[in-house]
Amino acid sequence: MDEDKTPSAKSLRYIELVNLVEELKSNIKKQKEFIDREEFFLRTVSHELRTPIAIISTSGELLERLALTGAAQRATDRIMYAVNNMKTLVQTLLWVSRKSDTSLPVTEIDVQAMIYKIVEDNKYLSQGKDIELNFDKLNSGPVIVGNYGTIHLVLINLIRNAIQYTHQGRIIFENSSYTVTIKNPTNEAASENKVESSYGIGLYLVEKICKAQQYKFEIAAENNTVEAKVTFDTMITD
Repeated sequence: MDEDKTPSAKSLRYIELVNLVEELKSNIKKQKEFIDREEFFLRTVSHELRTPIAIISTSGELLERLALTGAAQRATDRIMYAVNNMKTLVQTLLWVSRKSDTSLPVTEIDVQAMIYKIVEDNKYLSQGKDIELNFDKLNSGPVIVGNYGTIHLVLINLIRNAIQYTHQGRIIFENSSYTVTIKNPTNEAASENKVESSYGIGLYLVEKICKAQQYKFEIAAENNTVEAKVTFDTMITD
């Protein structure tokens, strides 16, 4: 699959093989162009977000100094929470686009609390739907020691997809040790291809991060239920 080491047409005896080689070369070139565009997009978006994030962050810090109370303080807290997540998102996207071998910073993460917060932030996606969010199998468990940005980005995309693409039924969240499982009903036929095409770029980003961080990620559709499972390959503390 090396474009520079493909056999010459003279060394091939059949026109079919010559055509196959040319087609492979063309596909490799297109794939490289796609990867280059993707990396450029990630770098550009990350770079352009820095200035507005810095402005919002500075303004939020100014509001915090005013010692606001009540609704104003709650609004300020939500602004700062969103800004901090945007900062983390930029750092994570830059790391993904650079394919760097440099280790990302790690911290202790309460996965249960993170899931609750992400669900709360994305509840607007369930408006007008007959959806039940079930947390009976979600427990506090051990704390995961890992990179906040990559784990948060994986979970937010899986949770958003589950809520967005469920129109009726129960979404189940569960965790065991350092594995998180999300199950949601779907009206589509149980087909892996349909799951991937429906979930779009969010699923693509999850797969890319899991591959880079060596997380184990599985997603399957069976009996009109989509099950997404991710195991964060990290140290565990009590």
